[in-house]
This record gives sequence, structure tokens and C-alpha cells, in this order.
Amino acid sequence: MSFTLTSSGAIVNKSGANVSSTAKASGALIQEFCDMAEGDVCSRTRYDWISAYATLNANFKKIIDDAVSSKASIELIKYDMKNYASRQEATIMLNVNWTTYKEAVDLLNDSEIRRAIGAT
Repeated sequence: MSFTLTSSGAIVNKSGANVSSTAKASGALIQEFCDMAEGDVCSRTRYDWISAYATLNANFKKIIDDAVSSKASIELIKYDMKNYASRQEATIMLNVNWTTYKEAVDLLNDSEIRRAIGAT
């Protein structure tokens, strides 16, 4: 399952410049958060995006990437928030990623979008 729908780089980038250097350097930790996020997106949309990924319309794959990388980055930020300039900065990062994740999942649940992506 790991890194089928997004990349470790996308997860780290969405976590911001002040994400814990220890956390972002841990491939195992990022992989765990990615696996959790991929499973979460498949569960919430009731579709196995991982198995179908190769057959999906490339123009729409970024919606899936956006959902998974945002969800995984939330976990990466939560893992260790002390490097952010303030708790408010970390909270803003969490909120931005949550909103992005939620909007992407809503799109993936839309039947017209699913048809355009090639998800049947």
C-alpha cells in the first residue's frame, strides 16, 4: 500500500518548514502515516483507489494525492509540534491540511467526478 497514492515528499512538504526534522527523516514513520491515510481515503470513499490507480485518469490523480498527502501530513505535524514557531502555527497547518483533505474526499465521493476519474 505504501506510497501508491502520494509520495513522502508531498507529505513532508505539506507539513511545513518547521516540521520535526526527526519525524521527516524517518522513512518508517512517514510510511506508517501514508499507509494510514491511504486506508482512510479508501474507507471514506468506499473505493479501492490503490488497486485501481494504474487505470485512473491521470488528470484527476492529483485529487487523490491531495487527500492522502494532506491526511498523512496531519499525523506528521501532530507527531511533534514543538518545532513550530507557536502552537497557533501548528494549528493553522493542521487546519489547512484538514480542509484540503476534506474537500478532496468530498470530490472523490461525487459520482460525476468518480466517473471522470474512471472509478467504476
